[in-house]
Amino acid sequence: MIKVHFTFCGVAFFSMSALLLSFTVIAEKNHQQKYEAVLGKQMQVKCFVEYQGGGDDIRFVMGRFNKPSQAMKMLQGRKVGKHNTQKTVYKVKQCVQEHERFSSAKARQLDKKLLR
Repeated sequence: MIKVHFTFCGVAFFSMSALLLSFTVIAEKNHQQKYEAVLGKQMQVKCFVEYQGGGDDIRFVMGRFNKPSQAMKMLQGRKVGKHNTQKTVYKVKQCVQEHERFSSAKARQLDKKLLR
């Protein structure tokens, strides 16, 4: 009789542990969701930029953003390109997610020419 009671308690204890473990997993997901809400999700963004001195281009940015337009701040005034041919981004005209279309016809034309 004691053995049966002990086994029963062991099963009850095991069930309680599994229940607590599942709450922990749910709590971690909620924490991750809160983290992504604050910092944004990791996303690949493409931006239509104008260089200082003239010229337009498409630049890619990977980062944590709530919306693609937040990537504009990262590129504005930044030097890009190879060391000996660096150009400074004068103006970021538009940023969209990698799979989305630009609103500007010129940006769409440049984007179409890029190899991917």
